Amino acid sequence: TSEVKMNNGNLVNVVNKGEKLIKEKHWASKSVKETIEELNDLWKKLLDETANKENKLSKAKSHSALSREFNAALDKVDQLKRLLDGKSKTGDDLSSTKDNMKRHNDIQQEFDALLAERDRLRLAADDAAKRGDPGAGDLKRLADELDKRLSDLEGPLAEHKAKLQDNLTYHELLRDISEEKQWINEHRPLPNDPKHSTNLGEAEILCKKQQNLESELAVHEPQIKKVLLKGKGMVEGGHRRSPDIDRECSSLASDWNNLNDECKSRNNDLSRNLELERFSSKCYDVESWITEKQEHLNVPMETADEE
Repeated sequence: TSEVKMNNGNLVNVVNKGEKLIKEKHWASKSVKETIEELNDLWKKLLDETANKENKLSKAKSHSALSREFNAALDKVDQLKRLLDGKSKTGDDLSSTKDNMKRHNDIQQEFDALLAERDRLRLAADDAAKRGDPGAGDLKRLADELDKRLSDLEGPLAEHKAKLQDNLTYHELLRDISEEKQWINEHRPLPNDPKHSTNLGEAEILCKKQQNLESELAVHEPQIKKVLLKGKGMVEGGHRRSPDIDRECSSLASDWNNLNDECKSRNNDLSRNLELERFSSKCYDVESWITEKQEHLNVPMETADEE
């Protein structure tokens, strides 16, 4: 093309000289005119052939570029499949599950980007087919293959995400149960304390501590119920780890019930001890009063008279 453009000036010069000869009515004007017309026809034919060749080259280049893009997209799909196969594990604890979820989200983002790339390439292939480009059939086959591979990957990708989500909720529940069990264990020493009071003051202090503990249990009970309700919902929803969830929730419920039973038992024990200390205190008061009166009555009559 550049060579044709460079030589266009030569044609113009020749044509101008010929037209000058014709204008001056040169004796060979007729021959010159025929030559000019022949040159113009040849030049137009050359331009048409050059443009046609350029168009073909452009189409071939476009076909080649699109083929490379399709193949690059196909390679990316295969890479994602290998990554997904390599990350098939869901995780053994909450931390590893979160890490695997993050990696999966990265794969999902790349997959979504490939869906957009597929749509763009499909439009380009359809345009090539409408123009009747020579390689349009090959581009359509590549587009169909990309569609198929993406479709084949979509199912396993969704299934892996569902497994990860199930595993995440399972380990989050285990964390919650562990925290509640720790709370229960931290509050067990008081109701299991064998200490008893030796006087009314100590008895009242121990009863007050026990009452405070029971109030704390009443405030915390909704949190225990919330965790157990979450586990129940997961089991009823058909969670993959339902047997394990049911076992862990039963263990938490048992620990909670045991703590409440221990509190009730300790409360009854301390209440009886408080009643006994109150009774003993009253007895002591009465005994002291009687002793005082007896001492007064035992004073000799003479001393009493003198008084």
